[in-house]
Amino acid sequence: MVDEYQQLSQHRQRARCAVQHEREGYYHRAAEAWQSVARLAPNIAWQRWALLRASICLQRAEERLHARNVRETKLSRP
Repeated sequence: MVDEYQQLSQHRQRARCAVQHEREGYYHRAAEAWQSVARLAPNIAWQRWALLRASICLQRAEERLHARNVRETKLSRP
């Protein structure tokens, strides 16, 4: 019972860290954190959910990078 409680507590702490990175806009860090959460999740459904969050964060990071590249291209044109 203690091990289950400790495992759940650790899972929540890791997920909280991932959420914090995501809310602050650090999507690459959030994706890595969500992947860690998924690897160590005690439940298959939680693993799938964390992997989904990781893929969403990676997508957002790519979108942000693309938007930055477009902006820089427009600024560098004469």
